[in-house]
Amino acid sequence: MQTQVTSIHEPPLQQLKSKVYPSDVLIDANNIMWIIYPGYGLVGIDALTHEKSFFITNKIYCQIMQSLICN
Repeated sequence: MQTQVTSIHEPPLQQLKSKVYPSDVLIDANNIMWIIYPGYGLVGIDALTHEKSFFITNKIYCQIMQSLICN
């Protein structure tokens, strides 16, 4: 049996330079996959189409989202 892997998200170049990696991933009730990059931002990707739907860099908002996801 073969397993096939498909890439659905490329980290931004700025992130590659600073070696920041996702801390959490969650799919919400609206099929949005939220990816938290500490110190960088929050990325929302449509879990069905894999299109980037949201990008939030507000650190306060990202911290609130991270605390909600982690609890």
